[in-house]
Amino acid sequence: MIDLRGAIVRGGSLTQKHVGPNGKFRLPTFGASVQTIVSHRGLAAERELIEFLGLARLMQIYDGVDPSFPEAVEIARILSVPITSFVPIDPGSMRELDIAYAELLYAAAPLSPGQRAALAAHVTDLAEDLRTGKPDRMASAQEQYGNHLNEGAGHE
Repeated sequence: MIDLRGAIVRGGSLTQKHVGPNGKFRLPTFGASVQTIVSHRGLAAERELIEFLGLARLMQIYDGVDPSFPEAVEIARILSVPITSFVPIDPGSMRELDIAYAELLYAAAPLSPGQRAALAAHVTDLAEDLRTGKPDRMASAQEQYGNHLNEGAGHE
């Protein structure tokens, strides 16, 4: 269903959809992953998905029907994320980091090759800082790139 602004109205929270009838965690569906990413991308991305898939098909995917492989590839392209963003994960994984990584790839797309190389070096340094416990450099990287990556990178 589409609201007055043209956005698809979804029932329930995504968190609730990952709890089975017995109260145990279940893996998110492809559709739940798409919904999560679309919520970050905004109305323009959702409209492009509707244009490609049609409203009825998008609603089926949101409701848990898996897309065909070509549909999945095009959905990933429209949302500017790697197709692996939709791979089911187990409860011990770090879904929030998967989403953050997809956001980083999306935000870095307009950067020049030199800027992407510098960003990659900083991300590698951040990983090393996490391993060695150097929070001062982590804070510095956050200050340096936090604002830049949120400036006009296509988010609505």
